[in-house]
Amino acid sequence: MHGVNGVYSKVYRTATWDYLQAFIDEGHKLGLKVHAGFNTMAGGNGSGLGNQGILYRDNTKKSWATYENLSTGITNTMDNGSGTKFFNPANDAVQEYICGLLKDLAKYDLDGIFLDRGRFDGIQSDFSDVTRQKFQTYLGGVTIANFPGDIMPAGATMSTISAMSSYPTYFTKWLEFRAKVMYDFMSKAKDAVKSVNSKIKFGVYVGGWYSSYYEVGVNWASPNYNTSSYYKWATLSYKKYGYAALMDQMLIGAYASPLRVYGTTEWTMQGFCKLAKDKTKGDCPMVAGGPDVGNWDSSNSATQEEENQAIVNSVAACMGECDGYFLFDMIHLKMANQWEYAKQGIDLAIK
Repeated sequence: MHGVNGVYSKVYRTATWDYLQAFIDEGHKLGLKVHAGFNTMAGGNGSGLGNQGILYRDNTKKSWATYENLSTGITNTMDNGSGTKFFNPANDAVQEYICGLLKDLAKYDLDGIFLDRGRFDGIQSDFSDVTRQKFQTYLGGVTIANFPGDIMPAGATMSTISAMSSYPTYFTKWLEFRAKVMYDFMSKAKDAVKSVNSKIKFGVYVGGWYSSYYEVGVNWASPNYNTSSYYKWATLSYKKYGYAALMDQMLIGAYASPLRVYGTTEWTMQGFCKLAKDKTKGDCPMVAGGPDVGNWDSSNSATQEEENQAIVNSVAACMGECDGYFLFDMIHLKMANQWEYAKQGIDLAIK
C-alpha cells in the first residue's frame, strides 16, 4: 500500500519475483550488508483498505490473538476495532509458528535479522486464560482469585499506573513474568535462526525509553544491570531476564524531538544512546541508535531548517555514544528531500 497521486491507496502486486532476494542480490553487488526486518508479534492489520495477516485470514487462529484488559472486560483484540492486531507472545503455538517463519527467513543469504515488535502489544496485553495459567504456575501454583484486579485494574493505562502510590499485589511480579516470557522467546528465536545459518547475526529493534518499556514486557538491558536499584516497578529478579547478551546486534529507537538532539537523559537522542550502552553493559557487541525523522515533531515545534540541522547533528550525537547510527526511516528523507543532511552528518561523524 502507498500513495497514488497523493491518495492513500491499495496497489496490487502482480510481479512474481522475490523482493527480498532482489534486495540481497543488489545490496551484495554494491558491497552492502543486508539485514531483514521481521514484524514479530503483529499477526494482522485492519484498515479502511482491508484486512491483512493470518489473524484475519484464518479464523481458527483467533485464540492466538492477544486478550486485552479493557474497562469493559477482558477482550480478544480481534473483537476490538481495527488497527494492528498482536499475537499473545506467551502462547506456545504462536512462538512455534514465529520460529518456523524465522527458520524460513534464515534460508536466505542474509547478513542479519532484526526482530521488530518482539513484544507484548501494551500494558493491557495479555490477559488470556493461557497467560493467566502460566503466570499462576510461575508464582508457584497460586490461584489469583481477583483477576485481573490483583495485577492491575480493569482498563488500566500507563497513566493509571504512573499515578499509583502503591501497586496491586502481583503487579511487579507480573512485569517480571512478562520479561521472562520475552527473554525465553528471544532465546528460542535465536536458536531457530542459528540452527539454519549460524553466521546470520540475530538482533532486535527496541525503543530507547527503558524507564517505561516494561509497558510492552521487554527488558533489553544486561542481566548485570540491576533494574530494581533505579525503578520502583522492578523486582529484584527482573534483571535476570535482561536479554542483551542473547543479541548480536541491537537497534535503539532514540526517538526524541528534533529540538532535543543533545543531552544525557531519555527523550534526547544522545541520552537515549548513552543510556542504552550503560544498560547493555557491553553484552551486545553492536548497539546502534537513531531518530525517527518522520514522526519526531508531531506538534510542529521545529522549523524546517531546525529539522534539517537535527538530521545532521543526530549522526554524531548517536554514533558518539554507541556503536552505530540508524535512521527511521529513509522514505521520510526521500519525501522531504533531506538526503543531503544525512550525508553531511555522516561526513562530519566519520572525520
